[in-house]
Amino acid sequence: YYHGKAVSLCVFGFVINVQILHEVLLFFLIQLLTCFLLLLNHAHDLFHIERASYAQLTQENTVVCENAIEIRGGEWLWKNVKNPWHDFFIDGYDQEYRKVAVATMREESDFEARCYGLAISVGLGAIIFSQVKLLDDNDKLKRVYTRLLSNLGAEIQTLLLSYTKDEKDYGIASVMALPYRDYQDYDKMESYFIAPDFILNNLGEGAYGWMKPLHKKAGWITVPDSTGQTYFLTLFVESEINRDPSRRTTGVLPDPSIVPDLAVGINCSFKLFVNGKCHIDYRDSSSECVDKPIEDVVLSQGTNRLVFVCQAGAEDIRLNVCFKNKFGNYMDDLRYFLTMD
Repeated sequence: YYHGKAVSLCVFGFVINVQILHEVLLFFLIQLLTCFLLLLNHAHDLFHIERASYAQLTQENTVVCENAIEIRGGEWLWKNVKNPWHDFFIDGYDQEYRKVAVATMREESDFEARCYGLAISVGLGAIIFSQVKLLDDNDKLKRVYTRLLSNLGAEIQTLLLSYTKDEKDYGIASVMALPYRDYQDYDKMESYFIAPDFILNNLGEGAYGWMKPLHKKAGWITVPDSTGQTYFLTLFVESEINRDPSRRTTGVLPDPSIVPDLAVGINCSFKLFVNGKCHIDYRDSSSECVDKPIEDVVLSQGTNRLVFVCQAGAEDIRLNVCFKNKFGNYMDDLRYFLTMD
């Protein structure tokens, strides 16, 4: 629909005049209003400015609405918001020296509230008009429409209470990633990442550039656009107890059962370093996913540094990594961190 386009709907004998207003600005956030149809909805699900100051480089902003609605009567569900977030994070005026001035100008500017979702009573029921986008790959918008439809009485099927975890669900959920470039010194780069004092600040900024977080999806951590490239993947693993028998304290008997094993599913050649020690140097050019169990991955008490050096073949790098104890059970007493404050 375009600006000024009027539509008349006839529903069970009731005539509804609808005006679709095309906005000059695309809206990345809208306000959730108080309404029984929106019970259990959260304002965060309508805030789609993910690429804010100091956000991870992989975050992207998403347009929530492109058009407003104008209908006489009815109950508003969502409306636009007067704040400087669009100026800051969409138009790029988020430098510290100008933020106060930009926010003040926005506060003093004219503002017209527009409707982006509306419920209008018709007979014994209601018709819902919504300009919130339907994006099947966006978890926030899925939740918005799931709650709206549930509050309208629709039956929503979910596996929340019946899903049984698969083996891949127990794996490490996220890693930080950085590609190796041909102009860089590989040996120095590897030495940097596997050093026992390697750290990474909370912005992902290291000596060789900004590392990007990668998160597991559908059971695998996938490195996009990595075909034919070498990537360094890092993670900090924290253990509350000492899992290195050689470092046991006086009076403590050796207990090799505390040393975990690592189950690795991967589709490329790779090296694994833990606290600077190389546990495996696996070579494969088939690009097929294989299981590579690695025994006796000793962990010190406190922070441990885990590094994968992956060399992709004809497909993007995919991996799933799980710590297991000597009885074959998945370990749930380890904590994982992408960065160190």
